[in-house]
Amino acid sequence: MTRALIVALSLSVAASSADAEEHIADIRQGTNLSVALAPGGTTLVVDLLERLWSLPATGGGAVPLTPEGEKARSPRFSPDGGRIVYQRSSGDAQWDLWLLDMATGEQRPLTTSAYDEREPDFTPDGRTVVFASNRTGHGCLWTIALEGGVETQLTEEAGAASYPTVSEHGLVAYVLARDGESSIRVLGLSGAIEVVHTSVNRLSPPQLRGLMMGGWFASLGIGGYLSGYIGGYWDTMPHSRFFFMVVGILMAVAIPLSLMTPQIKRTIERSRI
Repeated sequence: MTRALIVALSLSVAASSADAEEHIADIRQGTNLSVALAPGGTTLVVDLLERLWSLPATGGGAVPLTPEGEKARSPRFSPDGGRIVYQRSSGDAQWDLWLLDMATGEQRPLTTSAYDEREPDFTPDGRTVVFASNRTGHGCLWTIALEGGVETQLTEEAGAASYPTVSEHGLVAYVLARDGESSIRVLGLSGAIEVVHTSVNRLSPPQLRGLMMGGWFASLGIGGYLSGYIGGYWDTMPHSRFFFMVVGILMAVAIPLSLMTPQIKRTIERSRI
């Protein structure tokens, strides 16, 4: 699931040395970021440039909350607004869950496993965090108690569960991706799961799904090889000639594909029957 939000803020970043020049950046748009609103409605915490930033809800100067070199995403406020839970990764390591005290700035890990723990959210009482994890081999929902660290598995469904969001009544809404389809589901207090919306990928019917996935991976590999091979000519020929060569290659590929489009459409339509 893609998350995108446009925000207007002025980001003030100071270098680490005391006499370093202060740099001001005016940032007005971010892609694939998330924003948490404090319960009082006055403060935002944004994940941007792989760090968490705090800023007024009306816009303005942003203060970094997490260190450089540590990827931080998916912040959520506790019900009392005193803490933030988020996912954090060092380099290419797996994602773990971390807690941040908004008053002191103190940070501590909530999970330290060999698996990805992602997209956390607090329960209404603020004592437990719900999150998605791949520790069973695919994405499932889990909870962890802040005191004692007791973990409980909530779901065990085929597919990948992600993006849990807890309501004020304790219901958990989440996304389940399975067999090319995505559905929004709600986990009730009794443990019953209700499907509230399903998005079917009509461009990938079940009869052709394996073939289309194989073609996708093959195109990635071939495209990567060809881009490197063609890019090698950049330094060996005039750039104008290189440009026309690229245009010619694209046209040579586009024309056969346009002629094949009617047959591809007929094949997809037949597979739906």
